[in-house]
Amino acid sequence: MQVIRDYYDIAILPPREVSEYCIKKSRVLHERFGSQFVLGRAENIPHITLLHAAFARERLDALKRRLKDLAKKQKLFKARFAGFLNYPHVGYVTIKIEPRNLFLPLHKKVIKITRDLVNRRFSYRDIWDYSELSDKQKLYVEKYTSPSVMEFYNAHSTLGRLKAYDRMSEVEEKMRIDEMEFQ
Repeated sequence: MQVIRDYYDIAILPPREVSEYCIKKSRVLHERFGSQFVLGRAENIPHITLLHAAFARERLDALKRRLKDLAKKQKLFKARFAGFLNYPHVGYVTIKIEPRNLFLPLHKKVIKITRDLVNRRFSYRDIWDYSELSDKQKLYVEKYTSPSVMEFYNAHSTLGRLKAYDRMSEVEEKMRIDEMEFQ
């Protein structure tokens, strides 16, 4: 997985059985379709992304405090796998997680409590393929640091990234995502 200095996923770590399932599916994806990375227990750990953003290292302590406070206030809710949510233009294979109406408010809270901590000098344009973004998504990169926010946000867990993007439909045909509910 590509590591970008000072760029972070703010994410939820799922329960152990969900993590193990994602790791297993990631291995299958790698073996059958040549994924560029494999999820594991120590590196590339399974997670549910809430926001991608860059933060200066001197702001990480404040970020951690705010996220801890938010986590303490957040009530648990049930979530479930809802099949694939793939991004063929960049090769990412992900599992869609629902219900969106419960993840979206949490996503918006994360944006709200982190906005003043985000590193605005970071070159976000360098990591997003602008040729694939709508005009609104381009504005969101400037405003929120990511095109995958607000109405474009979908809770997901990434399994891998294909080297051959044209194999995405084959992945969807030959791999199955089991129904799984978790909290």
